[in-house]
Amino acid sequence: AALRERGWDEAILRHLRYGGRLLGICGGLQMLGERLHDPLGLEGAAGSSAGLGLLALETTLEADKQLRNVQGRLSL
Repeated sequence: AALRERGWDEAILRHLRYGGRLLGICGGLQMLGERLHDPLGLEGAAGSSAGLGLLALETTLEADKQLRNVQGRLSL
């Protein structure tokens, strides 16, 4: 909701329309998906919210969070 309230959704979509690239990490990746579900209210009020719909994914936050260190390589 905050993304849309600040107009960032339109800015991101405009950036992509003009050939820009976008990288989402952690919560940023979740916002690029279709929906974000927080049924337990772990990061705010319990419920679901719409993402930007740029990726075909949905995220559900769960109480048992697993954190891992990973390595990768980015080629642009």
